[in-house]
Amino acid sequence: MSDSKQALKEEFRDRKYREAYAGDFLNTFIATQISVLREQRRLTQWQLGEMAGMKQEAISRVENVDYGRWNIATLKRIASALDARLRVSVETYGSLLDEAEAFSADDLRRPSFEEDLVFQAAKRPAVEDAGLEDAMRRRLVAWLDAPERKPNQLIEWLQGRNLPAFDKRDEPYLYIWRAVPPGAERRKYHPLLSRSVRDLLLQQPDQTRPGRRPEDLLRNLYQLAAAVEMPQILGEPLQTLFFERAKPNPDRFSRDIRESLHAALVWNQHNEKMADEWFTMIHGRSHPVFPGNEYSGWEGVKRLPPPPNMRSIGKALKSWEEHWYKREDRIDRFAGVLGQVFDSYPHRINLAGEFLEQAHASRWSLWAVAAWSGIVLRNPDIASELVRGKSKAEEMMILDILAKGQAQAQQEKAAVAALNSVVRTPGVSSPLR
Repeated sequence: MSDSKQALKEEFRDRKYREAYAGDFLNTFIATQISVLREQRRLTQWQLGEMAGMKQEAISRVENVDYGRWNIATLKRIASALDARLRVSVETYGSLLDEAEAFSADDLRRPSFEEDLVFQAAKRPAVEDAGLEDAMRRRLVAWLDAPERKPNQLIEWLQGRNLPAFDKRDEPYLYIWRAVPPGAERRKYHPLLSRSVRDLLLQQPDQTRPGRRPEDLLRNLYQLAAAVEMPQILGEPLQTLFFERAKPNPDRFSRDIRESLHAALVWNQHNEKMADEWFTMIHGRSHPVFPGNEYSGWEGVKRLPPPPNMRSIGKALKSWEEHWYKREDRIDRFAGVLGQVFDSYPHRINLAGEFLEQAHASRWSLWAVAAWSGIVLRNPDIASELVRGKSKAEEMMILDILAKGQAQAQQEKAAVAALNSVVRTPGVSSPLR
């Protein structure tokens, strides 16, 4: 048993502590897993909200580790949108020790139904009996293989027309994207579809408004651009659209279209040209084009090239550190956005060390360091990577920083608990509220 696990085991002998820890861990687990699964499926918060019938702000709240006011019905809707199931069970505190030690982005990932190996084994036998997805795949492949691809075909599909047995409850862009062949064939057809999207963007359908349902066309076109995620192909035409037409005349675009354009630009950044737009939102200012809040800007910053762009991420974190310093939940909030970077780049070597360097260079407050130390100490792999190759003196310095961060976190939790007990006392009000 690791030292951290043994220490937690001893702490659990205090009933109040183990119940508070279990509650915090549950909130962190739910929020982090939804964020991890959303990013695993290459979805923005707005896209997941659209699929779950919820607003982007609602998804943002559920992904906040400090929120904790979700309900079963909401989680079932989100799980369904992620093509997965929700499981609720009562467990022992002993199992929580193992779960806390193993907690990581890799451990939280789950395949969708289509990617589940259990069901991939069940192949459809004959072409005549193939399902709707196979029928659309044959049609898409034939179109992409054609010497001259007619853009009118894509225009029709994006409006939900001429799709084989299309279910109107689905989104046309998802229907098209799922039809891209998997495996080795994907390396051929993914770029071909991306170039077809680019060619349609270059025709400026936002100006010409082709088809019978131009609003549906534009919304699905931009969502398809976000799904294919090919910055080297789509970045330039999308930025041209934004800077030359959408930003000067935002009223020409409906809210739904502007949200879809936001998703397309987030996932297709080939340079840092969008950085100022994202930071406008992070600083809490209203953006002239994009709906949403500071977390919508954060989605863009996380994917600025070269990903992860630690300079821009560090700038965003420093902004939030200055903005949240008066909040009681500042450590949890800061840990939430830090955790999203770890989740987005799970294979980035020594990301914790890069954050430590930023903490030193930007002079993070001790409470922000506490948020960082909590993530490190909850994940043994991150902790071991942090000290790997370090001298004994450097290792001792890092351990001292981690200890100070944890002490600060415990001190703030105790202060908030004491404050809450005062607030609950009849006739006594808190000066901080």
